[in-house]
Amino acid sequence: MTFRTNSIPATYVRGGTSRAIIFRRADLPDDETLWKPLFQSVIGSPDPDANQLVYYILFCI
Repeated sequence: MTFRTNSIPATYVRGGTSRAIIFRRADLPDDETLWKPLFQSVIGSPDPDANQLVYYILFCI
């Protein structure tokens, strides 16, 4: 089985119990319909244990 991977620069930030993954908008695909599955894959969604947390997606312009 072959898997296709893509590389998109991001910054992982942690403060206390909170975490964030920060992307530059310019590094994301032009087609915004591709963003949701991309973000879900980054955070490991769907959560098999149904413990999905609320995530905020931040963009640095």
